[in-house]
Amino acid sequence: MKRISSSKTKIAEFTVIRTGEKKLGEIVPRTEIDLVKNEDFVKEFSAISAKYVVLGIPEDIGVRANHGNPGAKNGYNSFLKYFCNMQSNSFTNPEEIHILGELHFPELVTQAYGTSAINELRQICSELDELVYQIIFEIVKNGKTPIIIGGGHNNAYGNIMGSSIALGSPIDVLNIDPHADFRAAEGRHSGNGFRYAFEDKFLGKYAVWGLNEMYNNQLILDEFTQNENLCYESFYHIVSEKSVSIEKFISFLGPKIGFEIDLDSIKNMPSSAISSIGFSEEEILKFIGNVKSQKEIIYFHLSEGAPTNDSQYIVGKFLAMAVIKMTT
Repeated sequence: MKRISSSKTKIAEFTVIRTGEKKLGEIVPRTEIDLVKNEDFVKEFSAISAKYVVLGIPEDIGVRANHGNPGAKNGYNSFLKYFCNMQSNSFTNPEEIHILGELHFPELVTQAYGTSAINELRQICSELDELVYQIIFEIVKNGKTPIIIGGGHNNAYGNIMGSSIALGSPIDVLNIDPHADFRAAEGRHSGNGFRYAFEDKFLGKYAVWGLNEMYNNQLILDEFTQNENLCYESFYHIVSEKSVSIEKFISFLGPKIGFEIDLDSIKNMPSSAISSIGFSEEEILKFIGNVKSQKEIIYFHLSEGAPTNDSQYIVGKFLAMAVIKMTT
């Protein structure tokens, strides 16, 4: 069942009102129905005029199923706190951003946090896939561009599946990530969403920008070398060669693409696989602008941000800036 919990109460709580200013939280369109179920979707989407629809996925089930560090469930709230308090002015575009809310799946949460068994977590992750793809399908079918905030990179599978079914063909995807997330189809988790999407023929061409060879097994590297529908550009090559261009790299992909950014790609960003090696936040924002100018974006996913109480501002401000960069 498709279920979305509205963020209207959080938006009101997070937004700090100041005389003489207008914050995004005061004026950005948002879903007012407390819990959007199947029967509400037609009515809800008929009322949305914005181009971009923001969906939060507050989970780290797929990360835990991949033996990873929890925390990605907190990414959406972190984003919302800082996005709501950004200024509405000539440099933002609030009328084109609709806050749909966050995926609502209390039964799966209860199951997931009641177990540490990897096989059980992977089964729960596959059930989460079903919910994600149904929502993405509805958004894309209605001619909107979903912006998905949070959760693990396992949700790439639902993003790709939902978009592909809505458009009636496989889609090409760009992923900015040190990991290809192309591990074996051993049960669903955050490290194999693209593998499953590729094998299920929802994913056409797949390109990874900034892949770190040290973080990917030899089987994955061999497949990217041998399969003409897979390619990557090495992080070490990008940072050592001034001539490496993301615009030239993405010419490999078709004119319409899914766009994934794993926050693991950013140096010292609190994330599921935090690293002292990576791109700067400014570089990632520039990449977003470059990609958007070259391609039509089917969906945009910002995954794996894992803020703590002390680092919410780091994750939240970056996520908010990334959304503004995509929508202006």
